Amino acid sequence: MNRDLPQLPAGTHIEFLNITGSGKTEKWSVINRKSTHMLGVIKWHSPWRRYTFQPTHASIYDWLCLRELADFCENATIRHKLMRAHPPLPLSKS
Repeated sequence: MNRDLPQLPAGTHIEFLNITGSGKTEKWSVINRKSTHMLGVIKWHSPWRRYTFQPTHASIYDWLCLRELADFCENATIRHKLMRAHPPLPLSKS
């Protein structure tokens, strides 16, 4: 089945690093591109059934970073739900 999964956007001042270990959902560190400090983590929040940004400490964000965080979380949630609705087919052994 060919499905168009949304691309996960890159940030202007922030970077998203996939740190997924074992588990059913993905997880990303959010890093400041200039200082390389970790700002928080984007991970699945089961009660809300969506990806959320969870900051590591009190921090300040402008509208651009907030929009990029929101876009990333939204696209990651859409991808997750599409993958759950239509899991990849197993490779056939021939």
